[in-house]
Amino acid sequence: MDGITAPEALLNELIVGVSAYPISDILPPMTKRLIDVDDAKLAAVQSLLGTPTMKATVDAAFDEVLALDARRRALLIERGVDTSGMADSAARRAAWG
Repeated sequence: MDGITAPEALLNELIVGVSAYPISDILPPMTKRLIDVDDAKLAAVQSLLGTPTMKATVDAAFDEVLALDARRRALLIERGVDTSGMADSAARRAAWG
């Protein structure tokens, strides 16, 4: 931080609105996206997940899908199935027979 202490950096941020810390150290990498969303599906998923906002709903839905994938892979590994080709939809369907 070029000789700036953490308290000084925070004070500078509060006064001038500029952080001395790289943004990558503060926030996870994200990209703002503009997409069309089915309002009925959003409301249904929001109700199922109990999330208060659209952003929280999307984040929670992504977490659920990633967790589902991890559980599926664990079950397939228990069956002795090679999961390295699971990105291929035909291989995924064949694995579940």
